[in-house]
Amino acid sequence: MRSGPLAIIVLIFGIAAVPADAKAQGTALGYVFTGSTWESVNERQAWAIGGGGEMVTGWKGTTIGLEAAHLWFPVDDWFRRPATANGVSVDMSRHFRQSSGAGRWQPFLTGGVFIVASGDAGNGGLTIGGGVDRWFTRRVGMRIDVRDQFLPGTFSLVGARIGVVFR
Repeated sequence: MRSGPLAIIVLIFGIAAVPADAKAQGTALGYVFTGSTWESVNERQAWAIGGGGEMVTGWKGTTIGLEAAHLWFPVDDWFRRPATANGVSVDMSRHFRQSSGAGRWQPFLTGGVFIVASGDAGNGGLTIGGGVDRWFTRRVGMRIDVRDQFLPGTFSLVGARIGVVFR
């Protein structure tokens, strides 16, 4: 039985809900996003939706997190039909300004490892990126970021994303 996009959406919101439970143990945040991704091997564009959660470590401004995403390629180069892929990454981020209130900009850098799979094929690699969170209230804001998920010398998935961040 094929689980399809519904299972991915449930997984994304499940991961994004984890920070609410983790709040009692320390500061955490969650986010959901959408954006455009460019795939280097077949030189094609994909649309991504996803979400993740981050928990603060013992180091000031540093978080560790988990992210899940679903990619949709409008046209597959081989069969001229849409194609999809799913990905998961584990990342460490450094937030450069501690923000506790509304109206604050909070830039960050992130990096980690990922796995992306489509059908029976899959690849893993490294993730690097950065962006900014703009807090509208103490608990809700907007996230804008750019990420490159790549395997050196093989392929690259460069994405620009926008979403909602919450804590």
